Amino acid sequence: MENDIPTVTKSTSEKSQTSAKASAADMVSTKTTSVDAKQPKVWSQREIAALSMAEYDKYEKEIDAAIMEGRVVA
Repeated sequence: MENDIPTVTKSTSEKSQTSAKASAADMVSTKTTSVDAKQPKVWSQREIAALSMAEYDKYEKEIDAAIMEGRVVA
């Protein structure tokens, strides 16, 4: 006599793929060490023009230094 209820079983290849995916994710490095966070900001003329007077006063020395160093783009 056959049972009409289907049974679901995972094959061994499906189980090994699941564990392979988990181990591959563990091997991926998520730390970035080559980016220098201390690089000076490059300003755009549009960005400077959009600043309020209070914001401009806050960043005035940095903007002046950027102009002298050629870090302001069109």
